[in-house]
Amino acid sequence: MAESLRPEEVARLTIAADTRLLPQAMSLVRGLAQEMGLDQARARQLEQAVDEAATNVIQHAFAPGERGSYTLSLLLRPGQVVVAIEDQGMPFDLESFRRGDHTGLGFVLLKTFADELHLYNRGPQGKRLEIVKYLPPEAAGEMYQPEDEQASEEEEQTPEVFEVRLLEPHETVALARCVYRAWRYHYPEDLLYFPDQTRRHIEEGRLISAAAFNLAEEVVAHQALMPSPRRAPVAEVGLAVLDPRYRGQGLLTRLLELLVEHAAGRGLEGLFYQAPAHRQEEQQGLVEAGFHETALLLGGLPPAKDASGEGPSPRLSAVVFHRRLHEDQTRDIYVPFHHQGMVRRILQEVGLERNLVPPGSQKQELEKVSLLDVEMHGAQGRALITVSRYGRDLEDQVRAQLKDLCLRDMACIHLDLPLDHPAAQETCASLEMAGFFFAGLLPRRGGESDVLRLQYLNHVRLELEDLQPVSPLGEALVDYVASQYLRVE
Repeated sequence: MAESLRPEEVARLTIAADTRLLPQAMSLVRGLAQEMGLDQARARQLEQAVDEAATNVIQHAFAPGERGSYTLSLLLRPGQVVVAIEDQGMPFDLESFRRGDHTGLGFVLLKTFADELHLYNRGPQGKRLEIVKYLPPEAAGEMYQPEDEQASEEEEQTPEVFEVRLLEPHETVALARCVYRAWRYHYPEDLLYFPDQTRRHIEEGRLISAAAFNLAEEVVAHQALMPSPRRAPVAEVGLAVLDPRYRGQGLLTRLLELLVEHAAGRGLEGLFYQAPAHRQEEQQGLVEAGFHETALLLGGLPPAKDASGEGPSPRLSAVVFHRRLHEDQTRDIYVPFHHQGMVRRILQEVGLERNLVPPGSQKQELEKVSLLDVEMHGAQGRALITVSRYGRDLEDQVRAQLKDLCLRDMACIHLDLPLDHPAAQETCASLEMAGFFFAGLLPRRGGESDVLRLQYLNHVRLELEDLQPVSPLGEALVDYVASQYLRVE
């Protein structure tokens, strides 16, 4: 069935990125523009502007040998004829476009022939350029020329000298291009496809990005610190990207070392890192860097996809690693009795001093109403319920949230129980009766308290043979979590 046009669309055409097809496509643009009300001269100007923009897409949006395509849409708006050009090729420097930094011949041609130009970064959907001609004559508007830059996927000469440092906010376009080279538009975290949003995250301190630059000043590797939103003295390391041209150079390891040093300098007490449970090399690298396994999230990652978008359908599991950066004071924690053995083993390996309070030795009056925070990550198929305050209705509230999240097709639902309150011991068993089971310990994840993480799988099939631990602690954790999973399964 043919795809329907939007109300303002007159025509839409998807074309292979091949210059040999341009004359026929431009003839169609010119003819339809005249039918939409432009006189012959202005229709010809629109055709020349579209021809220049389409040529830039063909020449610069795709790597040599890559089979790409773009879409032309003709739209009739009040007083305007608009041609929109969309592609899913190399990300473009939107801020540079807005400033009018480009001065090439194509830039001049677009300035001459277009009345208005609008460029939009659309994340995984690529980018969209709108070329506007007024039905009544008006002065020409903004100008556009993509950077004359190509990303070659096959370079025989790889620079051996890299600059490794923190990424500046104005360099997020270069980061988006690195993500594109490594993943096309299939990277699981959409944020990095939006340079403006990434820049704001860096400026506001929500993201501390580290990058490796080659001699051409391209970003070729990236990792970032993501401080805890709960003002906890810990952060997560993630958003790892590596340009496939530079595999085997140890760049991600160098970036991790830089981030560990930076986090320690900021006074953070610990770092978390999630690694796919089937990738032994990545896990081994973390162990060698001083990280220890503290949790296992079964099915916690979406199905893997390669740069072509193809990949196996089952969800993947993740091992949560923790590295202690500074000495922490001895704390009382209220760990449910049946999990104390595993938790004690984790604390010993990580090097944290904790006093595991015997169940029933202390009582605290509970509020009537519990407070829960719920975060949903729809694209990842996962959700997190955090207990902010224990109340007498905790089990009822959690069950209600669990039902709602299952109806929203969340595949993995995590539940964080702060261990600074005796209620953690008293309520854990009843919550496990609802289908939750042990995932692990997250030191200081709750701010002043450690967190016991439970997990619930919503009709997720698992292949436990894919779990590949690399240390004695990892093996013990896998065995323990697998036994808990089989209990509820």
